[in-house]
Amino acid sequence: MRFYADRLGAEQPQARVWANLWSISSWQKPTYPIPTSLTDPNWRHFWDDEIAFSQCFLGMLDQVPPEVGLAPDWGYWGLAFPLHHWYRGFCQRWYREEELPFWPDYGLLKRLSQSGRTLLAWTHFIVENDPYHGRLWGTLSVRLRYLKQLAGLLAQAPFEGVMGNVYSARQALNLYAFVRFCREPGLAPDSINRGLAVERVIADFATEVAPPEGRALLEDALVYLENRDPWEEDLPPYRRLPPIPERGIHPERLAAALPELARHLRRGTPLLLNGAEAFARTVAEAWALAQEKVA
Repeated sequence: MRFYADRLGAEQPQARVWANLWSISSWQKPTYPIPTSLTDPNWRHFWDDEIAFSQCFLGMLDQVPPEVGLAPDWGYWGLAFPLHHWYRGFCQRWYREEELPFWPDYGLLKRLSQSGRTLLAWTHFIVENDPYHGRLWGTLSVRLRYLKQLAGLLAQAPFEGVMGNVYSARQALNLYAFVRFCREPGLAPDSINRGLAVERVIADFATEVAPPEGRALLEDALVYLENRDPWEEDLPPYRRLPPIPERGIHPERLAAALPELARHLRRGTPLLLNGAEAFARTVAEAWALAQEKVA
């Protein structure tokens, strides 16, 4: 920590630096065989260790010298939490419902904040796809119900900031939605039923990126994909949310109209990060994956 603090301080003395608990916990040597497949039961030990090693680091914060930059009076250092146990299916599926820990809990976060620590939520695997679900990597995903649920949880914690990773311009809708939900969260654990409606955000996105004659097509397609995103398959059944209503959606008509979707999108909108044609192609790819799930 002292080495990195010195290096970063020399290169970017005005930058805020975060102690990333995900990386710090991953540096530790495990006492079990490293998982070699996606079905290896040692993943459960891996996720338990993420909590244990993070708690160990947090327990030593008061012993860290001020020059390392983790003392409460050092204004540019903060603590970054990955929050895998809050939302990530590849983490949660290794636990039975009664075993799944909600870590870090609000009490811990509140105590850290009150002691002067600045906190960051680094929710890496929800705006973008999880690389451990290989079929989804690089494709459009639509998971606004889960983005809304996470935003509601985040709103109850004293995080100064929230970061969601995006590796591909394909995730334009998830990025737009996550920002909307973080700005207007439902402030309750069951916030999927409160605050800004998922259907409203989809409709607003369609209004921004499609002219009037194309909005219904895009909106129906995104609602359909929302209820069939394969990302949900990583979650244990007890963590899956109910689908949103599909009022008047006819899959056969949608399938016939989707090849013309690009013609019904605005060319100049900055929200379509990779352009109208590329976004339409990613919708078609997501549609194909959804049909596999239906079949």
